[in-house]
Amino acid sequence: MALTKVSGGILDPGISVAGIVTATGFDGPFIGGSSKNIVAGIITATELDISGDIDVDGHTELDQLNVSGVSTFVGNIGGTPTFTGDVTFNGNVSIAQTLTYADVTNIDSVGIVTAREGVRVPYDGTNSTKYISVGASDDLKIYHHAASFSFIENNTGILHIRSVDGIKLQDQNGSEMFVNCVDNGAVELYHDNVKKLETTNVGAKVTHSGAPTRIVVGSTDASGAWLVLDGDSNGDGAGSDYAYIEHNSSGHLNLINPVGAVTLKGGGVNSVVCQEDAEVVLYHNGNRKFETQTTGAKVTGDFVISDTNPRLTFTDTDHNPDYHIQVDGGNFEIKDSTNNIIKFQIDSNGHILIPRDDTYLKIGTGSDIQIYHTSNASYIQNGTGPLNIKSIAQDQDIVIQGNDGGSNISMLYFDTSEAGNAEFSGDIKLTDGKKLNLGYSNDLSLGHVFINNSHNGVINNATNVLFIESDSIVFRDKSGEGAETLAQFVKDGSCSLYNNNQKKLETKGYGIDITGGFITTGGSIVQDGGNIKFGTGSDLQIFHDNSNNINVIQCHNGRTLHIDKDNGAENMAKFIPDGGVQLYHNNNLRIETINSGLDVYGPTAAGVYLKSQGGTDYAYLYASATGVYVAHGTSENILHGVANGRTDLFYDNSVKISTSTTGITVTGEVAATQDYPTTRPTLDFNFAAEKKLDPRITFYRTTIGSYIDENGDYRWASANQPKFNHDEVTHESKGLLIEPARTNKLSSGNNIPSGGNSGGTPGPSLVANNVEAPDGSPTARTIDYSNASSNMNSANIEFSWDNSPAGKTYSASIWVKGTQGHTINMYLDASGQGSGNLNEAKITRTLTGKWQRMSVYYTYPSGANAAVLRIGPRNLHGLGEGTATVVSLWGVTVVEESQPGSTIATPIVPVTTAPDYALIDGEDFTEFFNQVEGTIITSTDTLDPAGVRRPAVIEGDVTNNDRHYIQEANAYQYQIRDGGVTQAQIDAGSINTTKNIIAAAYKLNDAAVSFNGSDAATDTSATMPTCTKLKLGEWSGTFYFGHISRFMYYRNRISNSQLKTLSSQ
Repeated sequence: MALTKVSGGILDPGISVAGIVTATGFDGPFIGGSSKNIVAGIITATELDISGDIDVDGHTELDQLNVSGVSTFVGNIGGTPTFTGDVTFNGNVSIAQTLTYADVTNIDSVGIVTAREGVRVPYDGTNSTKYISVGASDDLKIYHHAASFSFIENNTGILHIRSVDGIKLQDQNGSEMFVNCVDNGAVELYHDNVKKLETTNVGAKVTHSGAPTRIVVGSTDASGAWLVLDGDSNGDGAGSDYAYIEHNSSGHLNLINPVGAVTLKGGGVNSVVCQEDAEVVLYHNGNRKFETQTTGAKVTGDFVISDTNPRLTFTDTDHNPDYHIQVDGGNFEIKDSTNNIIKFQIDSNGHILIPRDDTYLKIGTGSDIQIYHTSNASYIQNGTGPLNIKSIAQDQDIVIQGNDGGSNISMLYFDTSEAGNAEFSGDIKLTDGKKLNLGYSNDLSLGHVFINNSHNGVINNATNVLFIESDSIVFRDKSGEGAETLAQFVKDGSCSLYNNNQKKLETKGYGIDITGGFITTGGSIVQDGGNIKFGTGSDLQIFHDNSNNINVIQCHNGRTLHIDKDNGAENMAKFIPDGGVQLYHNNNLRIETINSGLDVYGPTAAGVYLKSQGGTDYAYLYASATGVYVAHGTSENILHGVANGRTDLFYDNSVKISTSTTGITVTGEVAATQDYPTTRPTLDFNFAAEKKLDPRITFYRTTIGSYIDENGDYRWASANQPKFNHDEVTHESKGLLIEPARTNKLSSGNNIPSGGNSGGTPGPSLVANNVEAPDGSPTARTIDYSNASSNMNSANIEFSWDNSPAGKTYSASIWVKGTQGHTINMYLDASGQGSGNLNEAKITRTLTGKWQRMSVYYTYPSGANAAVLRIGPRNLHGLGEGTATVVSLWGVTVVEESQPGSTIATPIVPVTTAPDYALIDGEDFTEFFNQVEGTIITSTDTLDPAGVRRPAVIEGDVTNNDRHYIQEANAYQYQIRDGGVTQAQIDAGSINTTKNIIAAAYKLNDAAVSFNGSDAATDTSATMPTCTKLKLGEWSGTFYFGHISRFMYYRNRISNSQLKTLSSQ
């Protein structure tokens, strides 16, 4: 039915609508309101089907609302929407303002839910049901358990409770405080509403009123209770930064500091200090009074035992009294406690008593002097050195007396006055053959002894100088006054020697007067082997060296020899020790030798003429402030160098080459003898000169490594850091050191002599540990060989590591340092070695006073066993006896290689070092490499000429082993492999251990190699592989052993003559 116009309300009693009313518009009102749209107050219908929009401004009450589209409610729905039945939304519901609801059973909201009257879970719950949950995985739960407990349970991470002004934990009524956290202040803990602990800005404070304040630490197990004091911010109570007070299961109270001292202080000063593994010190007023030591204890000040009869008892480890010191009745006594015998006494009168016969008073470290009394005699017995009897009373003599029948007889007086005489009561008589010996070691003796077949008087001075002192001394024959004079020595005057009572030699103020000729034995002025010496230190000596048939003038003691004219008025020549020789002309220096050669001087310029003896043709070298000239004679120029300017080279007196600030000017044609490439290499890694890696290179080594720097010093390289090595003697830069994995057979090689032992006794001894090693660490050790046996096996430090070395090659090395000029030997040995070649197994090294490295290697023949390394000065299989006595040793390394390589200083570093290699791949590789043609140049020196090693590999498909590589396998080779097939293999030349340069070029059917300047060898049937990476030092798990000093790559195939040029550099 179509309804175009209805006057009155639809619900008017006069209109009945039983079905669905569909209309484009209604002209109401529907019980009030007006519009073409449905606008009314309340619409009541059993079913309403609307295909367009519905705009309801009033109250809408529906038993069932089914909305299949999008419903947008801009305002409130009827003010207070009421849904008494089910509401189904098949699309989205958008609420632009506030959704307010009362009691809701389940809420699933992606925004913020506001509950004005609270959120209630009216059931007892657990951590698995009936709880308030926060977090994607129920991370935080709040619930009340039926057992009258409430829980806040955090299942993930840390539970944070935050507040702006602080946090308080109180009982339900807020009348009793449990915890109070004050913002920017203390945290307080309470007991029975009384504060007991609060944190402060310096720690924590515990308070209590009434009984003493206590901190109680309890334990429920048998280990006791600890109060831990942590010394850092992490508060873990562990490590080396905490101390604790312990009451252990034995009832003991211990104060323990695992690291460092325990100190008790009073008034800010020490009272007791307990050091870990060291002393315990007791203080008085801050001063040490008692301290324990490794050998006992030390008391500073008086040690007082206060008692009526004080006693100090000494026991051994059985704790039974052995001796005691006591004061008894005013007597000081040392008493044998076991036998109750007084051994020593100082009585109350001050007398010292040893109240037993045959009891010795022994003095000295070796009981050197002994005083004792037997049953009938007394003795002073001296066992070592002189017996000195000394009187310190001023001018009081020492008298030795005897008793002759009851009368005291003084036998010997020692006058202690300034004169200091010893006076005998009678003569001193010595029989023939007996001597009067003077001096501590009988240095001067006088006697009448049998010599030269008769008894003669003899004065014998055995030590130092014999002084005969007097103002004047005359030696005469035995006839006495007026007899023949033999020699005369006058104070402040001359010394004269006589012959047959005639003076022959007399000293003067200016020298010596000799009467008669001065002739030595044989009749010559000075015989061969004799010399004339001048100066108090024999500074100038003149002699004839008969063995070399030369006459010699020598200067000693650093003196310079001058040849002068007129008492030094004009210099002619000077010979300076450790310096030059100077020659003069008319007192002007003209020629002087220097360390690097010869200096020639002139008034304004200097010139040197060079010509053969007797010849007329000469060369002339002339230098002045303006330049240097080299000429042939006076008319033909050869070279002219202008100071701060050009240099001219002449040919036939015409300038052919002249240098300038812009370069070189050549007059005529230039004929080049070598053919160099006209293009630049895309890679040029000059490791020896630059000692650094190109940033395109990635270097690998998983362990620490070592190398020698430019000063010859030992250095460490961290993991994955390159080793730019140098020659150990000359310090020449060798380039990038590449080594395979190497194992030191001596796991404790640096523990000397612990890791190395003497083969017999007496052996060398360790005299110093923690000596500065070549790497600067205190890990070297000093060995003294001086007291060792002369036997080879006893006197040398030795190391052994293999009981079956037959057929194996071992290299051994060690760092040594000792007195400059001394020598030491090193030798690889084994019993049962048969006729093996020992030349490479032994070495003698002259020490320089600095650290230097010795190394040997040996291939053991069949039958060899018990490989042994010996180091020391003793004769080792024909090396001769060394002279070293005290030597420092470090870094013993033994590897199964033909060369020692770098030092593996075990146990400082791991026993096995990882291999080295370098890599360029990815975009860095594709930018420089040409797949079609190119040139590869390597400069290496191998440390393993007998092995198969590859210093450089340009690699492609690993499965087919596609590659270009330089290989060392008894000879140098260049190989190209493509598609699993060897396309070219060109032998370049024999391997040696010095520098080797190989230049290899490739192109389709055109490969060539030149080695160390040789003519290029070629291969004309080769296809090219596709490559993706460059490796230096490694291919397929095999590693190079040697130095790569330079690597170059050209993107073009250079000519064969250019290969020869580049391999000869």
